[in-house]
Amino acid sequence: MSAQVWITLGIVAGAIALFASEKVRIDIGALILLVLLALLGIVTPAEARAAFSKEATVTVAAIFALSLGIERSGALEPIRGSLQIHRLHEDRHSADRAILRAVDVADPAILAARMTA
Repeated sequence: MSAQVWITLGIVAGAIALFASEKVRIDIGALILLVLLALLGIVTPAEARAAFSKEATVTVAAIFALSLGIERSGALEPIRGSLQIHRLHEDRHSADRAILRAVDVADPAILAARMTA
C-alpha cells in the first residue's frame, strides 16, 4: 500500500476517535479533517472546496443548525420529561421499553429520510 493509503487510514482512525470522544463538535471535527486532507495532499484544494457544493453536505449542515436551534429553544424539554417518566417505569414494562427503543431509533431515521428526499 502507498503512503497516501496509510495516511488516509490514520486520518480515518483519528476521525473515529475524535468523533467518539466528543471533545470537539462534529462539524468542527469534520472541517479539521477536510483541511488536514487538503494540507497533506490527499485531496486537492479544489476537491476540498467542491465538498461544500454537494447537496448532502448542505443537508447535513442544515440538520446541525436545525437541531441546535431546536435544542436551544427548549422545545424538546416536554418530550424529554415525558420520556424520562416512561424510562423510570421501563424495568416493569418490557413492552414500553421496546416501544421507547423503537421511537429512539425511528425518529432520527424518519427525520433524516424526510430532509434528504
